[in-house]
Amino acid sequence: MLFFYTFLTIHFSVYSQNSDFKSIQIGKQIWMANNLNSSVFQDRTPIFEAKTVEEWRTAGSEKRPAWCYYGNDSSNGIKYGRIYNWYAVSNPLNVCPAGWNVASDKDWNVLEKYLGLDSAEMNSIKDSRGSEAKLGLKLIGNNNLWNISGDSVANIKSSGFNAIPAGQRNPYGEFSGEKEVAFFWTSTGNSKKDEKGIYHNNPWTRIIIGNMSRSCLRDKVMPTHGFSVRCVKKVGYKSK
Repeated sequence: MLFFYTFLTIHFSVYSQNSDFKSIQIGKQIWMANNLNSSVFQDRTPIFEAKTVEEWRTAGSEKRPAWCYYGNDSSNGIKYGRIYNWYAVSNPLNVCPAGWNVASDKDWNVLEKYLGLDSAEMNSIKDSRGSEAKLGLKLIGNNNLWNISGDSVANIKSSGFNAIPAGQRNPYGEFSGEKEVAFFWTSTGNSKKDEKGIYHNNPWTRIIIGNMSRSCLRDKVMPTHGFSVRCVKKVGYKSK
């Protein structure tokens, strides 16, 4: 299967500290080709930077939008973008630039189907999801930030998505997974009642693990985690 994609560079002088980002057309969708790196919502309302463990935990318990750099090292913003809790991702002010949204579970499904994922696996939560289609490797491409053994990504036809192993921050404020795992939020929540009748909104995510790089996991996690964000362009949107 051939993949057709085109790189574009978008310029935002005010929107975020990262004034340029690349976008890429994959199939009929246009995606950011790097992780979101903004400290403000679309209307330029600042998002709280949670540096300390206590600040991160408090933001989660208060359901307050927050972001951080991996390891609280600002130089990681250039490589990895910023890490956000889901309260920033799901906020109606929109963490993405004008004309863009945080990719939903459905947006990811469209991308994955284009890259060869079997429809029968679309909603699977198995670790092997997409392994036959080498989905994870197509999303990683020739990204040299990864520590990967086994399959050579140089021999895989890249989609141009350029998945970045930015790691994560867990609800307790601890960092892990740098260069080993790419964690991405979707905008799709998954509200369910527990045995006490209390709703818990554990959103859907996508996870690519270096030592399982053929697959792309689909799982739901607590919204107090810190993951990366990819935005997808709204259909029909034209810049002013």
